[in-house]
Amino acid sequence: MALLEYTEMAVVIVVPYEEVAEYKAAFPARNIVGAPRGLVKQRAFARTLFTPEERILFMDDDISRVKALEYTDMLQSVWESFDYVVESLFTQMEAFQCSMWGVYPMCNRGWQKHTHSPDTAYIVGAFYGILNSIPDETGDDEAEDFRRQLRLLESGGHCIRFNWIGIQTKYWKGDTGGIQRTPAKSLQIFQGLANQFPQYVKMSQTRKGHPNLRFLRDITGPNE
Repeated sequence: MALLEYTEMAVVIVVPYEEVAEYKAAFPARNIVGAPRGLVKQRAFARTLFTPEERILFMDDDISRVKALEYTDMLQSVWESFDYVVESLFTQMEAFQCSMWGVYPMCNRGWQKHTHSPDTAYIVGAFYGILNSIPDETGDDEAEDFRRQLRLLESGGHCIRFNWIGIQTKYWKGDTGGIQRTPAKSLQIFQGLANQFPQYVKMSQTRKGHPNLRFLRDITGPNE
């Protein structure tokens, strides 16, 4: 919510239908809309509010920081320059003939680079931009960001990740909120995507042992 103190972009806050009244009471000046419960359903509903070629930034509510890697290799918060940064990412995305952009999935000045990665770098679902013409949002909440990216590649589209922008957020919340996961269900979903899109990904796992996917790096990206 700290972002809303700085941005001049039109902001739509999408929440489950049963939580609309609570959010409107807490934020009466904000545009709160209700949608079916579930991350994928809410993203799909949000896209119906915009025209097919419109630019849309999706940002999850548990992000605490968005930082840019400066040429001094220091990380700098982009809150006050947020609109400029987002606009520049959309402009660069279109210059590379892509229809989705993403950022580095964490803030780490040792790992972030002044580079961009086409197609085969993971686009984390917590913070990304699209042209509203990408394939429709359907399926499980689990691995929804991988599924979105894989469907885009399969459709002949392209995406790009800007590695000098990073975010701080929480992806695994257990039973206290977020996507409710079980090891068996997670494994089934990730393995299903690996089987469906073997030309793009293979099975992997996180450092904590959670199922994950790894993109194959020998795919030709946009303007490569």
